[in-house]
Amino acid sequence: MDRQPTDQQLVEATGGLAPQSEGSMPVNPLVTVEVEKIPTGYTERGTAFPLGHGLWLTARHVAENGCGRIVLIVQGGIVPAQVKFLDPNADIAVLAADAHSDSGLPIERSEISEDESAFAFDFPQGNLGGTEDRLIGRTHLRLGGRLTGVAPVLAWVETKRYPDDIDSLAGISGGPMIDDDVVGIMVAASVRRGRNYSVAPEILRAIEQQLGAEPRQKSVRDVLGKPVALDVAASKLSKSSRIAETYCIPP
Repeated sequence: MDRQPTDQQLVEATGGLAPQSEGSMPVNPLVTVEVEKIPTGYTERGTAFPLGHGLWLTARHVAENGCGRIVLIVQGGIVPAQVKFLDPNADIAVLAADAHSDSGLPIERSEISEDESAFAFDFPQGNLGGTEDRLIGRTHLRLGGRLTGVAPVLAWVETKRYPDDIDSLAGISGGPMIDDDVVGIMVAASVRRGRNYSVAPEILRAIEQQLGAEPRQKSVRDVLGKPVALDVAASKLSKSSRIAETYCIPP
């Protein structure tokens, strides 16, 4: 059985402010989320995307060492995956999997600015979907429950959703947040519709540098097309295996 919802839900916003961010981007209150234990008979479900060289990125609360098995669904097939790296503070995991993808998704090297738009693609409620989001600032996300750690994240306001009629984004965790290239990994959504959080891009750049990635080709945004249509772009990423459903099956 799948666990619903599988995303981290915002449970608290403290009054303290995170350290000053780069540039003039506003800093929002610290966000705290509780990562619940996976109930017996359920699986944790999220999204992963390829970095290249057989490496896939996802959220740490989706796939970690407590999983009995980790599998990706690629081209309709089940592909086993193993934990390659777990960040001790950020909600990010690197998986190794022998899964074909047209190419890895490169990490954005330039800074992203307040009010800039980006696009997240994933499998909300087990179905292909995505959101368009506007950046409103930076903060830190504190994990509680079965995971711990504090790390910087970007805070977004959702402006569009595909499919528009879904009432929950459960399953988005681990999916890429894309500007020209990947600027984050979706890791949390507020209980009320409209506020999402992604791992800060400097963490992704550090991981890409340490673990390596495929040679850069054209930007991800060029692959998605301009202007970006959420339904078409999500389909392109899925059919080219640039996003994959990801399951943590407990022991």
